[in-house]
Amino acid sequence: MSDRVFVDTNILIYALSDDPIRSEVADKIVYGKEDLIISTQVLNEFADAAQRKKYLTNEEVQLAITDFISSYTVILVGTVTILSALRLQKNYMLSYWDALIVATALEANCSMLFTEDMQNGLLIKNTLTIRNPFA
Repeated sequence: MSDRVFVDTNILIYALSDDPIRSEVADKIVYGKEDLIISTQVLNEFADAAQRKKYLTNEEVQLAITDFISSYTVILVGTVTILSALRLQKNYMLSYWDALIVATALEANCSMLFTEDMQNGLLIKNTLTIRNPFA
């Protein structure tokens, strides 16, 4: 089993937030591991949420994303990923966007997905475990 860890957008956003508990936990994940996996979907969602919630300016988002790109492995979301997400959505009763995150994590051979948005402990295809680090 792989030790590769995929991080969902909400973990990156909590690293910026004022929430004292979630921010501390997210910081340990985001800045404490060098081998994290993210996707182009995560980068896009981060850009939108960080600006919409007024955590960062456009320029600060550009710097943060540049840092993420240089620090972590970024997986491109492609057509195969989209089709896989549709199957996962049906089989695991996930929202489409969550299924796309899961599909990308599976493509990257991750064994763990940190997210607040899905069922904690859910095992996908006997290889990927969903973990809510705030649970």
